[in-house]
Order: sequence, then structure tokens, then C-alpha cells
Amino acid sequence: MIHWYFNDFLAGMLLMAVAGALFDIARQRQYLFLSWPLAITVLLSASVFWEYVAPLYVEGSVSDPWDIVAYTLGGVF
Repeated sequence: MIHWYFNDFLAGMLLMAVAGALFDIARQRQYLFLSWPLAITVLLSASVFWEYVAPLYVEGSVSDPWDIVAYTLGGVF
């Protein structure tokens, strides 16, 4: 079962890495990583978008609420 959610777990980690790099480029890195509520908000909003909005535009895709958990755990990890 882990192979189905492992890519979503890695996507959460990648999202935090990219967000950290973008905040670092903008010299605002401390806002994302010193504020857990902001980091969780970024993770949850991106995962909700990927799971509920993107499938409206991508034919054949489905939503899975457990993916949101995997994105969030990956980002927190």
C-alpha cells in the first residue's frame, strides 16, 4: 500500500523544498519555516487544489482524501 501514497508523500517534501527555495530567493524564508501554521496552510491548500480542483480539468483522474494526508505528512517530515 505504501507505493500508492509514497509519491504523494514525496510531493509534500518537494513542495516544502520548492517553497523554501522561493522564499529564500525572495529573502523571506523565515516566514515559512518559523511558522508551522503557515507551512501547514501551504501544504493543505496545495493538496486540496491537486485533489479536488485539478481532477476537474484532467480527464481520467480521481480524488483521494488519503492523498491529502500523505502530502501533509511528507511536508511535515
